Amino acid sequence: MTETAPTTPEAPRRRQGMSTATVVWGVVVTLVAVGAISLALGASFDLGLALIVALTAGGVALLVGAVAGAAGRRHSRTKTD
Repeated sequence: MTETAPTTPEAPRRRQGMSTATVVWGVVVTLVAVGAISLALGASFDLGLALIVALTAGGVALLVGAVAGAAGRRHSRTKTD
């Protein structure tokens, strides 16, 4: 009788680097801070429009990052199979 070693499930790979959400929200918060400083220094711009543009751009970046991440995971999964 031959004895086989018990197989353990492979641990999920840990993502490397920063997540897309972290980068996007960091940029949005930085833009808000720069806008607040600009207003304090006397610049004038439409605050509502600036926030709409920043949040829309952030949302689009989050969607693109999610799609790109899913495509990358699918590609790496088919490569190892």
